[in-house]
Amino acid sequence: MTPEVDTDLRSLHVDQVGSLLRPPPLLDAFARFRAGELDEATLLGVQDDAVRAVVAEQERRGLPVVVDGELRRIH
Repeated sequence: MTPEVDTDLRSLHVDQVGSLLRPPPLLDAFARFRAGELDEATLLGVQDDAVRAVVAEQERRGLPVVVDGELRRIH
């Protein structure tokens, strides 16, 4: 006998633990910011783009909960 599977994602318990991998453009922006080659406003713009992309990918995959991946975290 096969157990019944609930496919309603609204009832799914989801925990996001930890951060997502930073994309290369964001890693580069952090390095350039630390080296004094990039101002804070430009860094924030790169972070915004990275966060939008990671949220869009999670939505594309149908995740019931999305996170920013801690892409704004400095360390």
